[in-house]
Amino acid sequence: MKKRKAHYLILILIIFLQSCASFNNSIPNPKTLTKNNLAELNGKYEMMYLEFDSISKAYKTQKSNYWNFFAQVDKNYKKEMIKLDSLNNYHFEIFSISPKKLRIKYLENGKVFKEKILKTELKNDGYLYFKKKNLKFVGLPYIFGRIDLTKTRLTLDENKNLILDISNLSSGAALFVVFLNSKTDRYRKILKRVK
Repeated sequence: MKKRKAHYLILILIIFLQSCASFNNSIPNPKTLTKNNLAELNGKYEMMYLEFDSISKAYKTQKSNYWNFFAQVDKNYKKEMIKLDSLNNYHFEIFSISPKKLRIKYLENGKVFKEKILKTELKNDGYLYFKKKNLKFVGLPYIFGRIDLTKTRLTLDENKNLILDISNLSSGAALFVVFLNSKTDRYRKILKRVK
């Protein structure tokens, strides 16, 4: 019975936190995606970000193979993560199957090494959202630990480069009383279109 109560409590917290990891809607969407133009996402892109977001710039983050599209999409799934070799050339291809599905092929030196089909949702704001929200529990949330929730959405810039918006909520407490740091970080990363 106690386990069931704990599961219900965690479920309620997750539902509550879904709305907390929101995106910054004051930043304009350069390309409003619709069912009619969703195929414009189809293309080949660089795996590494074209430029860092303002938070990474503030911390003087070094460009590395760990800061890439593949690592972001497969975040928190350690069994699936693949380390990239800095001597190889990496890209990914996106193909929009429908507003509800997106196929991603990861390429190493021009050859596919992994393929994924992700569930997506095209919303009225013109962004394509990943349905998979990366949820990670560290310790026992709100007892002695925290919850990390990451949401991701896509659009295009004026040069048809891919824009990856990320919203990450980190929230926790100790014994439901002493609340630890609760914050939402928002990033915008740009991935260069190759073709």
